[in-house]
Amino acid sequence: QRQMCIRDRATTEIADIPVIFLSAQDQIEAKVKGFQVGAADYITKPFEKAEVMARVKTHLQIHSLNKSLLACYRAIKGVIRLVACWAGLPSEQ
Repeated sequence: QRQMCIRDRATTEIADIPVIFLSAQDQIEAKVKGFQVGAADYITKPFEKAEVMARVKTHLQIHSLNKSLLACYRAIKGVIRLVACWAGLPSEQ
């Protein structure tokens, strides 16, 4: 499963989708390795459905907010370029 995470996270279309590992391994080394290969969270068994759903909801909210923030950043950067062009100033790339 870790190899799949590494391979799939290398694909640009899904690189920013949060991955949550569910595992019976609760040793710290396994958890750290999961985060090193790109997991957003790591839940060990036994787990409660309510906890899993809360974590999924949280990571989906974070993902959505990150996308919105990136869109705002790009829009602001575009406005700055337009203003710089209009004012005859050099724009930063």
